[in-house]
Amino acid sequence: MQKKLWARIKETVADAFGPADIEPKTEQEETYNVNSSYQNVGQGTVGGIFAIYDGEKSQGEMGAPRYYTKDYTTLRARSRQLFIESELVQTIIMRKVAWVYGKGLDLKTEPNLVVLKAQNINLETEKFNEAFEAHWKTYFNSKLADYNGLLTGHMLAGKQYVEKKISGDVLVILYVKNGLVKTQLIDGGHVMNPIDMITIDYKDKNIAGYQGNPGFDYIYTPTGNRVREGVEIDKQGAHVAYHVRVGIDLKYQRVAARDSMGFLRAYMVYGMETDLDTTRGTPTIAVCMENAKKLERYFGAAILSAETRAKFAMFLTHDQYSVEDDGLAGIRVKSHIPHLQGATSSASAAAADIAIDARCEKIASDVTMTMPGMMVNLPRGVKPSFADSKQDLQVAEFTKAITEIICASQNIPVYVAMSNYDGSFSSARMGGKDWEHTFKKERAEEGLFLNPIKELQMYLWVQDGTIEAPGYLDLLKAKKELSLAAYNNCKWVGSPFPEVDDLKAANALRRLMGDGFEHMPLIEPDRAAEMSGNDGDYAHILAGSAKWLKLADSLGIQDVLDRGETVAGDGGGEENGEEAPPLKTTKK
Repeated sequence: MQKKLWARIKETVADAFGPADIEPKTEQEETYNVNSSYQNVGQGTVGGIFAIYDGEKSQGEMGAPRYYTKDYTTLRARSRQLFIESELVQTIIMRKVAWVYGKGLDLKTEPNLVVLKAQNINLETEKFNEAFEAHWKTYFNSKLADYNGLLTGHMLAGKQYVEKKISGDVLVILYVKNGLVKTQLIDGGHVMNPIDMITIDYKDKNIAGYQGNPGFDYIYTPTGNRVREGVEIDKQGAHVAYHVRVGIDLKYQRVAARDSMGFLRAYMVYGMETDLDTTRGTPTIAVCMENAKKLERYFGAAILSAETRAKFAMFLTHDQYSVEDDGLAGIRVKSHIPHLQGATSSASAAAADIAIDARCEKIASDVTMTMPGMMVNLPRGVKPSFADSKQDLQVAEFTKAITEIICASQNIPVYVAMSNYDGSFSSARMGGKDWEHTFKKERAEEGLFLNPIKELQMYLWVQDGTIEAPGYLDLLKAKKELSLAAYNNCKWVGSPFPEVDDLKAANALRRLMGDGFEHMPLIEPDRAAEMSGNDGDYAHILAGSAKWLKLADSLGIQDVLDRGETVAGDGGGEENGEEAPPLKTTKK
């Protein structure tokens, strides 16, 4: 085998100068003289002032800066409460998961052959991809992937997506049973620091995993690692284990992040990470929850106001010339009080079809009966006034403005969240492409949840011979991380955003491809089948088509198009009352 260039250089230098350390090193740079920067500071500054820029151009406009220390417990509680109570927030989150996940993300394995060939591994990709994707589809479409056996793998994935968006993070634990990976989701609220651990003195910086975090950290005595917000980290800041509260008492269970072979068996997925040195996630709606809550209160108050005004048909207003007469007194409801009128029961009131209450005089004094087309002769100085308000118009504008802000904070267009598509073709297509770019990015990020499951399941299937992957176990034993990454390379795909005009989009792509590619496919058959509403099961479509073609053949129906024939006749005889000649088939 040809030796690597760097290895040959090493040997050459070692032969010439002895076994000295010849690894490349960074030259020590000269100390920079900071004082020299201010030697000529006074030149050319006559009449000017020097100031420190901290973001404010006008003093006091931005107020004092705030260094937030997040209360993850309260953030989680507020966010979940808002998701339950706010129709708008729930609609946005559920619409987003419907687009990002839909009916589920399909696995497309794409091993990197260039990297594998460098390790003398020749992989038949078509055979490997077909076998692995078929097994994965069967596995993840069933309830075998769920630790509790209640949800399919796709439903479980969608559940963790919603949970991390509204709660900030979710702990994922992987188990192995009967050669299959079982996935369990743990509410991030159960991951916390045990209260019986020793608090770190931050004056001592020589502690494993110190990263300058101002929060409360603890030392896990058996390992000497730092525990930050329930997550145990090593000196590099990598997650080593998770401390989970068990039951309702103060008992905790330590869950290791990796097993003896290096596979992830417990890991956290995040809704949003706003700090580099934190180990916990932030709910995505944290940035807009105050405005969302205000909008909820405002919307409720506006509806109550409109309902109250609707109960009052009109008012009678009196001017200075009014004699204070009641213009509607003649059509006022007359109460029947059976016991005062000598009736033995309340039957007379029911027979009169007049509503009564505990104090019948209240109805008589308050309620006026009206009929369509009624005219009322009002006394002098009396004018009817109708309950009206411009608030109804303001509610729509205000709600729309806040809705757009909340949708923008969740990276979803308002027209998608509200299912409101009323723009032009160009704007609709541009908006669709913009949104497609967004949810494709989120689908790629979902690999953080799906990839550890896929990688562990791949090892199990290769080990028991279900999947043929030459050289994979050897790479795993030798800990060839780059080559293993090449073997595990994959992507997760879902339903595309529908085109406004499929034919117009396809023709545009044809023009871009140029002449000579008119018959090249632009899409895989299974993706086309999915877009047509057949769930992408192209093999089932072909099998069904073959079945019906066989039936057509058995009935004597010729498929002339497949044979390259056309049906034609001479077109004469029928108009003269003669019988038409038999049809003839001719080759194209």
